[in-house]
Amino acid sequence: MTLVLNHRYMSKYGLDDKKLFLFGRSLGAIPAAHLAVQPTVSEQFSGVIFESGAFFLKETSVARQMATMMPGGEQLYAMVPEATNTFEQLAAIKLPMLIIHGTADSIVPYGQAEKAHNQARNSSSKKLVPITGGDHNDLMVTYQQQYFSSIGEFLEGATN
Repeated sequence: MTLVLNHRYMSKYGLDDKKLFLFGRSLGAIPAAHLAVQPTVSEQFSGVIFESGAFFLKETSVARQMATMMPGGEQLYAMVPEATNTFEQLAAIKLPMLIIHGTADSIVPYGQAEKAHNQARNSSSKKLVPITGGDHNDLMVTYQQQYFSSIGEFLEGATN
């Protein structure tokens, strides 16, 4: 999920002077990263939050499973390049960045969060929050204390 608010909408609801953040969850990490490097968009935001981000589609369990379902699929899978340029975009993000990811994510391996964190070398500040035992779809509910406190700390730090 990624949300972008245009200026007219923001003004209508009194949000034009508020601190806003980009948020990308799962596949929403790809458009959030893309938006975070667009100069006219990124200057409207105070930071970007990625939750269980699928930054590299080829490394998701779904993509790997699909490759095994067709004859010669594994060989083709190895030859196909990554479908997005999210890796390069992560390096260009200058906004403060929070990455929250479960260490037991069965859909998007936790290693993607580590790669994304390492790649985000131009972020003004970055933090990786590994949620031990967290899976892809249970962070907000099962690990709500750690989840919401890490977001709260990030929001507070990014707006000061």
